[in-house]
Amino acid sequence: MAHKPEIQYVRYYSAGSAAKALRSQPVQPEPLPKQVKIPEKRILVPFDSISVFGTAVALVMLVCMLVGIFQLTGTNREIARTQSAISALKAENTRLQLEYQESYDLDAVKTAAASMGMIPKEQARHITIKIPEPVVEEETTWWESFVMDFMELFA
Repeated sequence: MAHKPEIQYVRYYSAGSAAKALRSQPVQPEPLPKQVKIPEKRILVPFDSISVFGTAVALVMLVCMLVGIFQLTGTNREIARTQSAISALKAENTRLQLEYQESYDLDAVKTAAASMGMIPKEQARHITIKIPEPVVEEETTWWESFVMDFMELFA
């Protein structure tokens, strides 16, 4: 408990009076009792490893999803670019086909071929030749050769 001072209601001596001055008794301070440290109660925060692991997995999945979205948008851009390139190539192909078909005359080609001695396929003489196929020896596998070598040991 804390030390309470003594209560003095009346003091007879006052400055300038004829009364004798009171002797004040030397006050010896009481030795303070050693303060005992009260151990602080630690507030334990429970650590739930499952919730931390779940949060980490959720963050990893979020990062993977964002990376997938970026890859998907890049792939869609590539698809659009490729489709536009394909349509441009198809247009150029039709233009080139028309140009090719207009560049030659079939009648002129037939007369040039006839002048070189070419004939239609139906008028050509056909000869059939039969060639016997050579007999192919089968190569033994390493397992078969191993078994044959093993059998030769006991023969």
